[in-house]
Amino acid sequence: MYDGTAFRGWQEQDPKLRTTQGVISGKLSERYSKQRVRVTGAGRTDQGVHARGQTIHFDVPNIIDDIEHFQYTFNRMLPSDIRIYNLTTAPPGNEHQQRIGEPFHAIKSATGKLYIYKFTTNPFVEPNLRNYCSHIYRPIDIHLLQECLSKFVGTHDFRAFGNRVEQSLKDYDEKHIDYSTIRTIRSIDLIHEGNGYYRVEFQIKSAIYKMIRNIMGTSFMVAAGDMPASLLCELLEKAPPRIHNEALPAQPQGLTLEHVHYDHY
Repeated sequence: MYDGTAFRGWQEQDPKLRTTQGVISGKLSERYSKQRVRVTGAGRTDQGVHARGQTIHFDVPNIIDDIEHFQYTFNRMLPSDIRIYNLTTAPPGNEHQQRIGEPFHAIKSATGKLYIYKFTTNPFVEPNLRNYCSHIYRPIDIHLLQECLSKFVGTHDFRAFGNRVEQSLKDYDEKHIDYSTIRTIRSIDLIHEGNGYYRVEFQIKSAIYKMIRNIMGTSFMVAAGDMPASLLCELLEKAPPRIHNEALPAQPQGLTLEHVHYDHY
């Protein structure tokens, strides 16, 4: 788990940038006398986005005899905004992976993910929650927001709700790999936690870049009366390029990767 406030996202990039993947990988390399240890995460969270249930896998050069002790000592090496828990030897892969002889993989073995987006409509955010909850300054219609969110449930082409889609299409084409913006959202639940605080739970199979934040940003815009609901429906049905969606992504600090689902977990 990690507090994403001080990270430039999950994915390791420029060595000068502090990323969650880079910090974990770097500390593992220190542990193994500067041997490079590559860490793979199930979800590539953005800058400012948190994770309580991120799943990672990594290969080490020798067998870990006492996993509980390894977890304890490794956590002492990590900064206070990252913690490793439930460390174990990798389970078998999913049924397909087992048939073809592939091992467990944090991304490929996953069957789904739970993301939670938190926000408040209060006049201000409590200071101790400011890094974990988005503040919606303008009045919004909560019932209309719920109606908007319900339209995203199911299988749709989310091209208008993903950033860097055109670049991804180009990158994958160069690698001769098919890239699709079609994704499935299994459920979306808007829950009032009380005292003007809300959370939205997304059960998804997978997402394209910034999809959840764009869904929330567009839905907030409609609920505030700044975009007609018919345009949201059109963006979802016709799937134009992202440039045709004028809504900004919702603030990152409200989003948390809560859990990654697997056959065994």
